[in-house]
Amino acid sequence: MFDGKEKNLGTDPLSVDSDNDGLSDGEEETYNTDPMNADSDGDNVADGIEVDNKLDPTSNDTDKDGVSDGIELEQGTDPFNQDSDRDGIPDNLDRDSELPHVSDLIIVADPSDKAFSFIENLKDYTTVKVLTPGELLQDHSGASRIVLVGRPEGDKAVGMLIKNLLSDTGEVLAEMIRSDDNRIVVRHGLWTPTQTIVMLSIPYAQDHLQVLDILRGKIVSIYTNRAQIEYKKSLSTGGSSASFLIDEIDTLKHTDTIVAAGLDADVIPVVDITRYDTSTIPVKLENATGLNQYEYAIGQYAAIEIDEFDHNVTGAMIKVYYKESSCDSNGDGDVTDSDDIDEATMGLYYFNQTTGMWEKLNVDADWVLDLGVNTNNVELYGENYGGYVWANVAHFSLYGLSGHTFNTPPDISGAYPSKKILWPPNNKFVDVTVEGVTDPDGDAVGITILNITSNEPEDAPKDKNHTPDMYGIGTDTASLRAERLGTGDGRVYEITFIASDGKDGESKGVVNVSVPKKRIKGGSGIPPLL
Repeated sequence: MFDGKEKNLGTDPLSVDSDNDGLSDGEEETYNTDPMNADSDGDNVADGIEVDNKLDPTSNDTDKDGVSDGIELEQGTDPFNQDSDRDGIPDNLDRDSELPHVSDLIIVADPSDKAFSFIENLKDYTTVKVLTPGELLQDHSGASRIVLVGRPEGDKAVGMLIKNLLSDTGEVLAEMIRSDDNRIVVRHGLWTPTQTIVMLSIPYAQDHLQVLDILRGKIVSIYTNRAQIEYKKSLSTGGSSASFLIDEIDTLKHTDTIVAAGLDADVIPVVDITRYDTSTIPVKLENATGLNQYEYAIGQYAAIEIDEFDHNVTGAMIKVYYKESSCDSNGDGDVTDSDDIDEATMGLYYFNQTTGMWEKLNVDADWVLDLGVNTNNVELYGENYGGYVWANVAHFSLYGLSGHTFNTPPDISGAYPSKKILWPPNNKFVDVTVEGVTDPDGDAVGITILNITSNEPEDAPKDKNHTPDMYGIGTDTASLRAERLGTGDGRVYEITFIASDGKDGESKGVVNVSVPKKRIKGGSGIPPLL
């Protein structure tokens, strides 16, 4: 820039950079910036810094997301990306963009140019401690925030460590190796309860921002049979409502439960999921505490709590996954025995805190929208499940799983009375039982008399005090009077009964007993026909 032009512009012809912004006066002419203004676009970032970072020094919002470049650099969002954390919410609407980044981040990486750039980018936002795998495992495995970078299909130390840490996750490891689209995997509580480990097979250009968002978005604590998820950022998608889904590797492995919910306010909740069994549940699901007759509890429970914001839940979805072994009552490895739980009959009970009793979940309750069971075998994160019981509800609770056993009801096709004919008609009572009922499963069968009728009036003509002529309803034996009208064709008693195997298998039947009008010719009596 010639001195004469500098005089006309008002710049200092004796200074290379009149406004001390890092750009020479001549470069300012090239970039079309103001050589007398260190911040030509007014975004609080000096023109020279903008040029060095490939930002537009003539625009205060390079990515046109409504957030100035200066603010983006200050709060750690990406001034080149309208949605820095890739959560579907533009930076100008994303309130969690202002959350502070985690400090004291530990990184262990196999050497590469991309890993080096990734680490340098992270250093712009947080304190980074770079360790070797040996240093990590020996002295720092209890750290709360760890990032590992390495290809698990290779033979380098960090890649092999990632492979080992994902060895129990089933398809997760295979998918990470198959495609870079699956390059980021997160695990919680591997070496210490409150711990997040982010693993990358290879870091892409802006992955440092995504990793920072993962680490600052929530704190997950994993305990034996329990997971606590403490959200730290807004769960809203831009409005006054919020939602969450909890279905990560370690929350599922320790609870067998997936949870999602919608909230009527932009609150930041703490969600607690606990898995119980028969030895840890405070109140067992059994007949004495509300379990329906002929149902069986499989001994699996899930408690879901959402701190003080439970009243904000507008709708929730729960899936409680069960292992096939839970349905194997006798432990023989075959889940189709008559005593085993039939998966198709499985359902949920909830514990009523007010009554202290379990109640069967059903859509008649105003807070239960829908429910069912999926019996398809599924593998999730290396865990093999027989299926899951699910429900759409309006609030969370403590849930227990139950079902009916496989069972064939008693066979009444061969049923007959112990005495088919009563003789002589001497007005005396004769006990009659139901015989010939069998159970295909070999279960003991019980008979209960439901009703006894006769085709003649109960009061016999010879003695009006004979009424009634039949007893035994509610027992297993009918007492029948050996009597009939002399003017009729004989009396026929009809005994209605129910046969039960004690395992929810029941069959209803009828047998007949007759008192004939005449004695059979040639005999002094009629022997019972068995």
